[in-house]
Amino acid sequence: MRKYDEIILSISEQYARCMLSGTKTVEFRRRTIPVASGSRIWIYTKIPIARIELYAIVDQVFNGHISDIWQQFASRGAISKSDFDNYYSGTMSGSALILREIFQLSQPVTLGEMRRVSSSFHPPQFFQKLLNDSPELGLLGDVGSVRVPLSTA
Repeated sequence: MRKYDEIILSISEQYARCMLSGTKTVEFRRRTIPVASGSRIWIYTKIPIARIELYAIVDQVFNGHISDIWQQFASRGAISKSDFDNYYSGTMSGSALILREIFQLSQPVTLGEMRRVSSSFHPPQFFQKLLNDSPELGLLGDVGSVRVPLSTA
């Protein structure tokens, strides 16, 4: 499986807010995402926000049994046990993207702006890879950012 350096993930507004506050430093996924340490994940906040307002740098990817994921990363995931169990319902394994750094964009990039540079852009259901010469990455790369202090709790 080829690993990508730049991807977009869609997440709910509540989890994007937790990332922006520095309290969510792990992103849980039901399936493995092919990224390596040092990859950049652009975070698309779902409707009603509908924009990319932050990105994170992957420290590592942990794949395993959901009980191990919960045990090791619950305190960094900003999710209740019942919501975690509901999310992973029907599967016994998953993935945790451990984030090393999170950055807030100085100017969020709206869904409309993404579609202006790439008419075929759609927010990803799972993830979307970005190629180095893609117009989407060109737009995102032109936006400044500020590092989010991460919680040590």
